[in-house]
Amino acid sequence: MLSFIHYSIIFYHLLLESDSLERLLIQLTDNDIVIMFTFDDASKKLSKLAWLLLNSIGSYSAQNINHRSSWYLITFKGLSGFSPFEQINFSDSLTNWAKPINITTCLPLYCKSL
Repeated sequence: MLSFIHYSIIFYHLLLESDSLERLLIQLTDNDIVIMFTFDDASKKLSKLAWLLLNSIGSYSAQNINHRSSWYLITFKGLSGFSPFEQINFSDSLTNWAKPINITTCLPLYCKSL
């Protein structure tokens, strides 16, 4: 059986577009694959609703993002529990960046929570 997966790549500047991120997360349908990562400071100006929505799709550490942290999340809409595909690295000071996250993985079509 051949399956086709529809995907969209959307970049958000989290400091400026929290409402756009909220709309995207609300409009997801079950089993949509979500891949998110930070490459700049994502700890400021993200709304409480955005944090709650990230948690509702399987993030257990998005609320812990600090100044200059690096973070990624791969999850599925409708996941019950937390995604096994999430990592966060913290900066050791206010002037240094966190270590980058390098990941190579294969994703299942459906994901079981932790």
